[in-house]
Amino acid sequence: MATGPNLIIVCAENIALSHLLRSTPAPPSRNEAEFLSALKRRSTLPFDTERKLVGTLAFVAYRKDDVEHIPALCLEEDTVSGCLKVIFAVNKVSYNDGEDAICRIQQGLEHIFAILATVSESSRYEDMGNQIITAVVSMCSSRILSRLRLGVSARNTTKRPFKDTLREALLAVKIVGQNLRNKTLLETVRSFTMRAREAEKLLDSWSQYQVDTRLVGVVEGIYRLQQVGGLADLIHMIPNKDMDPSSRRSLLNIVNKIARYWEVARFLYRTAKKFPSARAMRTAPVRLPKESFSIPVPNEYAPDLRAKIAETAPRGSQQKLLEEICAILKISQQDAINKLEAPFATPTSRVGAKALQRSRGALARNVWITSVHSPGVHLPRSEREYLVYASII
Repeated sequence: MATGPNLIIVCAENIALSHLLRSTPAPPSRNEAEFLSALKRRSTLPFDTERKLVGTLAFVAYRKDDVEHIPALCLEEDTVSGCLKVIFAVNKVSYNDGEDAICRIQQGLEHIFAILATVSESSRYEDMGNQIITAVVSMCSSRILSRLRLGVSARNTTKRPFKDTLREALLAVKIVGQNLRNKTLLETVRSFTMRAREAEKLLDSWSQYQVDTRLVGVVEGIYRLQQVGGLADLIHMIPNKDMDPSSRRSLLNIVNKIARYWEVARFLYRTAKKFPSARAMRTAPVRLPKESFSIPVPNEYAPDLRAKIAETAPRGSQQKLLEEICAILKISQQDAINKLEAPFATPTSRVGAKALQRSRGALARNVWITSVHSPGVHLPRSEREYLVYASII
């Protein structure tokens, strides 16, 4: 019995056709809350809480200096045992690729989950909050240090340390404050000066003794700085001659991003305190057999542009549609056919391999979304992230 072409090859053909019709990729899609809420869900977590939880865990799992292994995850609740499975995968181009990233994510999340398991309805954040934020900071320390310009970035670029930007802002705000008469703004200046100096001291303390506990202090100090009322308005008031616009934007950007780690710890604690399933989270890393990473060779198979058009166009209008497509693209029919066939003519070339690799990721993306049925699935934010789903086929 004759068999059809490999599904990955067919998917690659569809990608090549899409690229022919429009070379600019469409923006990534998002799950619509209205549609997903209508699905039959057996979950004790409210939809908004589950969506925020999966986004929070994805944020914690991501590592800025390892862009080749971007994590994707979703939640699956076992209503019988009350366990909440955190299913995650990373980009993998080969069987052994990405194992370090998987182990790092699993160990970091399990450490956080072990602390959350001890939370109860009578717990107080004052008693447990430090344990949770320490676990979060420990897992994300390299990313935090990179944000603060205290560590080497993945691109090995040297950026101005956050501490220097903070000092510049202190001097600039002091100048601004000399001409203010508004009591509210003067209070903002006073609060900013106090919090910024505290954060500066905490950064000095970490520099002297570089341990996670002191890095936790830095995160807390910057969180307090972020809580200063009217902070953004005050920074935007600084004249360009005292602090250039890019430095002002950088200051606010870093403050907001570092403060989020503190907010993550509070959210995880509150969720665990309110929902028992959040106190019973378990990691479920996705690993595939070696054969899943083999790239098929098209052999004698070649795409047929007319056949692809025939699949979608009404009978009798295929040729007209082909002519209209070529007219819009301003190419001849033969050029269009050649462009579609080019990646498959040399499957071992860079172009052919990339088309097949993309197709594997696209197929896996569909399998991931349709098989897990999680409304909180972390969808790819860019074309690069599509490949993470190749680990789910």
